[in-house]
Amino acid sequence: MRLDHPESLTVNDRHRALFELRETLEVKSAELAADLRSDDEMQAIEEAFDEMVRTMDWGKSGVEYDIAFHRAVAAGSGNVFILETVTFIAEHLRESIELTRTNSTEANVNQVTIAEHRAILEAIRARDKAAARQAMTRHLTNAANRIGISLARTGERASK
Repeated sequence: MRLDHPESLTVNDRHRALFELRETLEVKSAELAADLRSDDEMQAIEEAFDEMVRTMDWGKSGVEYDIAFHRAVAAGSGNVFILETVTFIAEHLRESIELTRTNSTEANVNQVTIAEHRAILEAIRARDKAAARQAMTRHLTNAANRIGISLARTGERASK
């Protein structure tokens, strides 16, 4: 789906659906990466993180390194379908990340986001599956909350 398509992520329900998909994929991805990642895959995660920190202004390159970080975690999972799906939805990830960064009411959103990614990285580096799962869950939940989306919902279904 293209960003200029009328079905692009422009309504709250579509953003929520994307965050739910990300939660489903990326929490498991982080957990698997903590268990299965190679040294080279860990290096790729660290390099993407370092570039995120270097580009703290979150310009275009900062968003690209954020996506690269999530792809590197997916690669570290050892599951080609997780990696392919994260790569496939990268266009929507880009839009979502940009929206989160520009619409957040947090004054220090850059520092908070870096801290969330650092927690994911450190858990994967330590091969702590539970901490990696928790850190990725916290990051995605917080990112959704920054744009007014709650991932905790019961008895309601997103409209089509």
